[in-house]
Amino acid sequence: MFNDEEIKDVVAFLKTLTDGYKPDGAVAAGAASAPGVVKAVASN
Repeated sequence: MFNDEEIKDVVAFLKTLTDGYKPDGAVAAGAASAPGVVKAVASN
């Protein structure tokens, strides 16, 4: 089992991780160039 201090450390670490997701649909800086990311292009 983890003690309170260890839990706080894990939570602090997890908050540093990101995949670039923005709930409002905006793309995070650099996310479009990440491997596997496909950028949609509107055709006229």
